[in-house]
Amino acid sequence: MLTTKKKKQGRRVSYGMCALCNASGIPKRSVVKHLDECPKRVPVSESRDKTFHVVAYCPYDPLYWLHLEVPDTASLRIIDAFLRSIWLECCGHMSAFTIDGGRYVAPEAGVAKEYGDQSMNGKLAEILSPGVQFSYEYDFGSTTELMLEVLAHGAPKAKQGSIRLLARNDPPVFPCHGCGNPATVLCQECGEEAEDEESFKESFYCERCVDDRSKHPHDDESMRMPAINSPRMGVCGYTG
Repeated sequence: MLTTKKKKQGRRVSYGMCALCNASGIPKRSVVKHLDECPKRVPVSESRDKTFHVVAYCPYDPLYWLHLEVPDTASLRIIDAFLRSIWLECCGHMSAFTIDGGRYVAPEAGVAKEYGDQSMNGKLAEILSPGVQFSYEYDFGSTTELMLEVLAHGAPKAKQGSIRLLARNDPPVFPCHGCGNPATVLCQECGEEAEDEESFKESFYCERCVDDRSKHPHDDESMRMPAINSPRMGVCGYTG
């Protein structure tokens, strides 16, 4: 099966929704402008700690992205937990951030100090700054890789100690290989047989066609995964 590093869907225009005002159909390139002007994104008491505006995205498939607001007194662990919750968690795999050459790993028991690995407990204010780009890995076997960038550090707009979703990409629509209607199922067996990006697209089916032997050759239901809004779709045991 094509790995998460190779499942590139090609150049498609990506749209998303503001999680604050529920405005929809926002082009990916216009999200920051919308958030800067969104009437629902207003500063709270200046006595609060400041926040980082962070964008997380999939480097091999630009359809997937998230805009987050994180208090600068929080740790990397809060970002790790959020990414696991919204996009990644399947079997409790290890994960790691790489920032300016430093590697921050979870869970703690797996930290390899002889290689310079650190825990994710350090405060973000001591690690991040505007313009910093860094990477993230979930699962060191069937790895899902993400990139993150700090867009701004400014007025507090999130609840103290919490992370807030600002905007997210709309769920990609994958056509069923059998009939062309929107797919709901990804067949992992088809994916394992895929030789390139184009043939991987033939792994998607609707509920009707996936059971039609004239349209879909495999009958192992345990190898069928939901077609979902995540760059980890179809990998390991991830079902959303």
